[in-house]
Amino acid sequence: MLESAAAADTVLRSEALLTREFPADQKFSFEDRNGVITRQYAAAYCRRYNDRLNRMVERRMRQSIFAVASCWYTAWVNAGQPDLKQLVDRPFTAADLAAFEALNQQWKKAPSPARSCD
Repeated sequence: MLESAAAADTVLRSEALLTREFPADQKFSFEDRNGVITRQYAAAYCRRYNDRLNRMVERRMRQSIFAVASCWYTAWVNAGQPDLKQLVDRPFTAADLAAFEALNQQWKKAPSPARSCD
């Protein structure tokens, strides 16, 4: 949270500069979401904002995922590393195990959340 707060000035300054540069009629678009027309930032504006921030949002999201996982892992270690298989009252199906293994392989191939994109 502190790292995100420290970046607030960069985020706000970048948004203010981009708003001045971007055509006002192209900053927002409208989208139907479950029958409700919603105003949102236009895709082109979001792409340029993302580029200007050097993909900061993605980096922060990856770091937050890593931080939450670290908290869960620490809690498990501090609890004495109990066998979590006992928490499930039914065996996993072959499809469940295959889906888990596919996700686990994707996770292992993913770049480290601590990588620097700068």
